[in-house]
Amino acid sequence: MSAPGSPSAKLVSGSIPGHLVSQTMPMVIGVAAIMSIGIVDAFFIGQLGRDALAAISFIFPVSVAITSLGVGIMVGINSVVARALGEGDHERAARRANFGIVFAAGCGAVMGAALWLLIDPIFAAMNAPAHLMPLIRAYMQPYAVGFPLILIIMGFNGVLRGQGEARRTSTISIAYAAANWVLDPLLITGVFGFDGFG
Repeated sequence: MSAPGSPSAKLVSGSIPGHLVSQTMPMVIGVAAIMSIGIVDAFFIGQLGRDALAAISFIFPVSVAITSLGVGIMVGINSVVARALGEGDHERAARRANFGIVFAAGCGAVMGAALWLLIDPIFAAMNAPAHLMPLIRAYMQPYAVGFPLILIIMGFNGVLRGQGEARRTSTISIAYAAANWVLDPLLITGVFGFDGFG
């Protein structure tokens, strides 16, 4: 078992209700920050017209479903790292963390490639109108390319959560959301003569 003063002993001593609050509240704040991204995206994309906003309405459930798989990987990494640290086995925790990150990257690459190849069939099955498909592709193709990075970040979040570092993961989520808030108007609608990507 880890010594009470060691970093890995954060959750093996002390008040259980206190740990629940200290681990849950930062997570709630971080999730709220991430959820705000969709609202901010919709606000600025809505300024581009009805078609752009309609395309996002088709994209949203697909992106949520795929990202949920990433959340599952993150929770799995969190669990195995936390259990190893709780048993005082730092070497096993490090091995599991490393494997988890590699696994997340591999899954992200496979899922991103599959998403790229299946964009048209997926949205055809959802009865997306043909005139929206160019807008859907313009959004989903960069998303598919960046999906491995999304899962790697989720994997690192799982490692941090497994170490009891809920505040750090919340800070990362808030920073990610804040970057989105700032970049959305610049990259979507444009500014200072730049037309934006739409």
